Amino acid sequence: MPIVTWDGNLEIGIEALDKQHEYLFEVINNLYHKIVKGRNRAAVVDLVDSMKNFVRYHFELEERLMAKSKYPELSKHKQAHARFIEAMEKYEFLGDASMDTLPIEALAFLIDWALWHFLTVDKRFVSHVKRNMDEKELNSLVSAL
Repeated sequence: MPIVTWDGNLEIGIEALDKQHEYLFEVINNLYHKIVKGRNRAAVVDLVDSMKNFVRYHFELEERLMAKSKYPELSKHKQAHARFIEAMEKYEFLGDASMDTLPIEALAFLIDWALWHFLTVDKRFVSHVKRNMDEKELNSLVSAL
């Protein structure tokens, strides 16, 4: 059973970003199952590394859309993204941390952050993007990445 479930209420209105957000939920669910079922540190570390790479790519796409649309809160949004990456590095599953507690703390952080970020911060920037970019330009930029 998944720990988080994607539904239409979480959509922000740009299909490519919504698909990426949905994929992030899949990764969170996979991570949860690996933690709960196996406590296999190597598999968890690989999945977290993969997720961090994906998130960086996703953030780059969002930030390009914001820059292209001259989003006035771009700097603030980039700072939120940077804080997320810093937090992910804090929750590295390497070292001496207990596999009993740290992964669950990290999952709770991921879920809380994702829900808050998608439903508030991302919806706000998407509203701006849609007002300031025509659909052809938006689709062109999204498909180029």
